[in-house]
Amino acid sequence: MHNTQVEHMSDEDVRTALEYCRSWNTNTRNCHAAHAMLKAILAHKRPAQLLSMPGAWEGPDRPVQLRVVAG
Repeated sequence: MHNTQVEHMSDEDVRTALEYCRSWNTNTRNCHAAHAMLKAILAHKRPAQLLSMPGAWEGPDRPVQLRVVAG
C-alpha cells in the first residue's frame, strides 16, 4: 500500500484496513502485508485521529488499550 493512498482513505476504510491487519497479522503468509499497511496508516494518521474513529475502543473480547507516547 502506498502512503499516498492512506491520505485519501475515509475513517471507515482505515477501520476496515486495521481489522484486516489484526486478522492478517496472525498468519505468517500475510503478516508482512499487515505490517506494511499498518506502517502506512500510522505514518499518515495521528493517534488522536485513530482514537476518535467510531469503534476505536471496541475489540472482539475487550476494549483495545492503546498507549500514546509523545515524541
